Amino acid sequence: MVIDFSVIEELKELQTDGEPDIIHELIDAFLEAAPEHMETIRKAAIDGAARDLQSAAHALRGSSSAIGAIPLSESLQKLEDMGKGNDLSSATAEVTRAEALLKEAETALSELRSRGNPK
Repeated sequence: MVIDFSVIEELKELQTDGEPDIIHELIDAFLEAAPEHMETIRKAAIDGAARDLQSAAHALRGSSSAIGAIPLSESLQKLEDMGKGNDLSSATAEVTRAEALLKEAETALSELRSRGNPK
């Protein structure tokens, strides 16, 4: 499953009555920031910029995990490790996988957002 809905359920517990919907805010923030991070990741992999890859993958991994996009988070962990180890030999293939997982997560989160507060 592209989104772990138990994470969404845990986030719902942080909701305060009378405040804006925390789930919607987190989804919106993720959907806004993720494409830019992914572009940085792709560019770093192509350019062989290990440190940039590590940094961008780390940033997107954290927000992916926080929103429940666990498969994406796992792929980004691999990219972060590649950057940390300065071994980008398979980075382009993993970036392609991460991009596909991001698209799936974006679709699932957009659908969740449009349905209103998730179950």
